[in-house]
Amino acid sequence: MPPRYAQVIVDVPLAQPLDYALDAAAPSEGVIGLRCIAPLGRRTSIGVIVGIGDRPAIDPSKIKPIKNVLDEIAPLSTHWLQLTRFAADYYQHFWGEVALPALPRVLRSLPGPRYAQSMARLRARSLARWSDPAVPPVNLTSEQSAAIEALTSSAGFAPHPLYGITGS
Repeated sequence: MPPRYAQVIVDVPLAQPLDYALDAAAPSEGVIGLRCIAPLGRRTSIGVIVGIGDRPAIDPSKIKPIKNVLDEIAPLSTHWLQLTRFAADYYQHFWGEVALPALPRVLRSLPGPRYAQSMARLRARSLARWSDPAVPPVNLTSEQSAAIEALTSSAGFAPHPLYGITGS
């Protein structure tokens, strides 16, 4: 089996993802979007795997292996990766500098003594947010309903100026 390389974004000002060697034991599918611990100079950093390839951009002898793939949560979706890439391009920042700070603090920090507690708290908060039956349904006014109907019935891109009180 030929060696595989992961393209990883990290929170540093780099234009392109960095290449790291993937362990032969790493799964061949579902790796894109997973967080990982990657060596970065003399330190280690959290990164996100954004691609897999069999040819690195630099000399293979200079490539370091990923220290660990963090798979305790589902991989970040391709939609999320595309959104962060778009935001980085739009605001003229590097992809890793936009994507990593967009994650909750526990997901962008290296695992330590309180890591398991923080992950459990994040999961509990996430479940509570989506399963709270106490959230009342939203009652829209006739003007709001008409605006939503106009937005959802249009095909393609079209500007829709809304008039009224901000936040209503």
